[in-house]
Amino acid sequence: MPRGTTRRRLLASAGAAAAVGLAGCGGGGSAIGGTDRLVLHYGDMNEQIAREIAAVVNAHGIETVLKQGGSSVENLQTVNANEGAMALIPADIVFFGKQGSGIEAIDGEKGRVRNVVPLYPLPLTVVARGDFDAEYINELDGATINTGEPGTALNTNAIQLVNPLDIEFSTANLPLSEALDRIVAGELDATVARGDWPIPGIVEAAESADLKLLSLNPTVVETAVQNEWLINEPPYGSIPASVYPGIDYVVDTLSLMTLLVVNSETPKGMVAGATAAFFDNRDQIRTHNAYLPERIQKSGEDTFLNAQLGVPVELHEGAAEVIMFS
Repeated sequence: MPRGTTRRRLLASAGAAAAVGLAGCGGGGSAIGGTDRLVLHYGDMNEQIAREIAAVVNAHGIETVLKQGGSSVENLQTVNANEGAMALIPADIVFFGKQGSGIEAIDGEKGRVRNVVPLYPLPLTVVARGDFDAEYINELDGATINTGEPGTALNTNAIQLVNPLDIEFSTANLPLSEALDRIVAGELDATVARGDWPIPGIVEAAESADLKLLSLNPTVVETAVQNEWLINEPPYGSIPASVYPGIDYVVDTLSLMTLLVVNSETPKGMVAGATAAFFDNRDQIRTHNAYLPERIQKSGEDTFLNAQLGVPVELHEGAAEVIMFS
């Protein structure tokens, strides 16, 4: 089994810059200089919500074309380079892109990605062998914890969770699917996972073995939320009971948001119209609907609950015309 050195904490530098050291260079979309339509880029996991968003924006009279494929990094690069480009991208990828860290292709041009609206959370899930005597992550003393393959977003998030642990542990650097197989076989103690629940691999593993999900203890939470893209506010700070087979309890965790972002040079009126269409037709966006920012009334003005939570990049000026924060 691949292992890291036994130690009390991993080096933070292994995470931040490498978080999105995911390979690839984005392309496509309309070059900066004028556009009369939006191009919404999405990955396989976001197809349904992307189609629903495009449908309501098209119905509002703003042409929106869907384009599938590309990693989060590639799609971020596309948004950064092309007026009219939009994409659904995790908040940490957006943050590192904004900083020009770990994504060489956008260094020096890190100012063109803007937020429209946060969509739904990606919880961090700590899975352990069912026979390991632990309820919280800080009780994994002596364990081997999988932190994902180096240079991946999972690896960065895992390091943010294990860095504050004042325990002895070893690390493995495996893909999630292999880590879960080894936990089922009793060859690995725990792994960190990230993704919208239920994560299919965890469901499959829980159906074939006794597993447990570990909560994050307060010290880990307080340290990790210093990263502005990690949040623990309700309802984002927990995984409900019975999401996974045999897990009949609520798990306390952290999440990062999936954001709808757009190139900053996209015309203000176009983005304002798209944002208004999103909120005016929120009920037609059924995927992850429970997490979408809610419209509330305050002093006669529209404002949107949780519309800036976990967002590490500025609002596009068109979206800001529609979204008025409380």
